[in-house]
Amino acid sequence: MEHASCPLLGDGCLAIPDLDAAPDAPPAPEAPPPADTAFPDPLLCETYFADPLEAVRRRRLCEEPPATWDLGGPPRALLEVPLLARGPGASSAPGPCRPGAAAECRALLAAAFGRTLGFDPPRALRALLAELARRSNYEILSVTRLQNPARHAMHRHFARVYDVDKPRRVYHGTTPARAAAIARHGFRTAASQRAKFGKGIYTAADPWEALAYAEPDPASLVQSLLVADLLQGPTSVGAPELADFGVDEQGTPITTTTNAEATIFCAAYEDQLYAHYLVTARFRLECLGDLSSAPCVRGFHPQLWKLILAARSAEPPLVKPLFALKPPAATGPAGALPAAPGSPPESAGALPAAPAAPPSKRQRRSATCAAGRAALPREGVEDAAK
Repeated sequence: MEHASCPLLGDGCLAIPDLDAAPDAPPAPEAPPPADTAFPDPLLCETYFADPLEAVRRRRLCEEPPATWDLGGPPRALLEVPLLARGPGASSAPGPCRPGAAAECRALLAAAFGRTLGFDPPRALRALLAELARRSNYEILSVTRLQNPARHAMHRHFARVYDVDKPRRVYHGTTPARAAAIARHGFRTAASQRAKFGKGIYTAADPWEALAYAEPDPASLVQSLLVADLLQGPTSVGAPELADFGVDEQGTPITTTTNAEATIFCAAYEDQLYAHYLVTARFRLECLGDLSSAPCVRGFHPQLWKLILAARSAEPPLVKPLFALKPPAATGPAGALPAAPGSPPESAGALPAAPAAPPSKRQRRSATCAAGRAALPREGVEDAAK
């Protein structure tokens, strides 16, 4: 009996064919995949972040996402996660957009505006927003978390190369259009318009100081504030139009310049900064009140300040002026000013006399001596004259 030739395997064993199959039967062709079935891209699938090998690679390349990020999104594209959305007006209630968003918003705002809210900020998000509006006359309209894996990986790579361990929380005020561009493409040194402490990207340690540089929307008066992390590194006091920041005493390149008070920071490199959150706020012109009740706000944008001055000048005076003129008498000529009390009738319509200048020291001394001589008896004055 002849047997069909059997191929040898790698370990020297024979591959036994299926004896039940017909020897001359052609092999069954493989079924083609359905036309509408697409092979998923491993870089775009939802289990991309859950892959353990990918997690190891991210940790090695400093690309591990923060703990607050939502996993499962596109690995290289921007993901904007809304945390708070509310309309303008006192009757608008804050609306957290997802579970756990209220606690994240409350922690973010309490850390940013802690100096305004005091040592014990309210525990509830609604009470915190109301207290912030009462003390600063600003209402927070929205809070959005910005998840940009590509920009965040470059930010972490900068920290590893320049050996910066801990970032610093800073704030950057800008227009709504530029805030959207920064969220998508990151900060750009070429877009900087200021060079008071050097040429670079400017941020502030105080959110109110950053809002003073945020140009409001002409229609809604909404201002945009970016909450970012700064890898500060070696620092020195800057100078106008400074392009090369130099090195420090150890020979390390200086990456950041500041003002004398260290409240404004100028970053030399784009990857030093990463924007984590976008906060929109609005100054309530309808509840202007007394600006002295909000000393926490250090300044306002020039466009907003013009609107504030216009709104204050349009308000009616609360107290009647002390020197308010009475209406002219019916017998006087048209347009003539009324007569001052105790003045002769012919002085009606004349401008009031300017107040006399205070007497000089010599005049006061002469008047005192003259008064003393007048009080003496006549013979005493003659004796004094002798």
